[in-house]
Amino acid sequence: MSAPPPPDPITIREVVDLVRPHVRAAKAYHVGTAPDIRVKLNQNESPYDLPRELKQELASAFLEIPFNRYPAEQPDALRDAFARHEGWPSEGILVGNGSNELAYTLGLALVGEGTPVVLPRPLFSVYASMVRLHGGRLVEVACRSDLHFDV
Repeated sequence: MSAPPPPDPITIREVVDLVRPHVRAAKAYHVGTAPDIRVKLNQNESPYDLPRELKQELASAFLEIPFNRYPAEQPDALRDAFARHEGWPSEGILVGNGSNELAYTLGLALVGEGTPVVLPRPLFSVYASMVRLHGGRLVEVACRSDLHFDV
């Protein structure tokens, strides 16, 4: 008895066609910047570097990290520290690797097909991208001439 013939190889186009239309329509997020600029407010960067002593302390701590293990799934010690500082239950604190990750996580949890999401304009473009990616309906509200929003 002979083995059945192997299936026809799947093409990249067929794989891409399996991706949800909202994801396929998303554009890559690029932040343009002038090469010789000191302060980049559009990326919330500080114009000041960390002190050398702090960098050395961080480097020493880095050397103690066991790289053969995954880090904890949830940064419980950090959440607990925030909770103590703010007087808030640690279960109510969400920690992420930057605002983009938090925006996409909240979108995943809260925005579904057709969900209306009101965003002021102009605003950080990742928020609108997140709404579109999750299939939400973006409702943009421009500011008034006095730069306030008519809520």
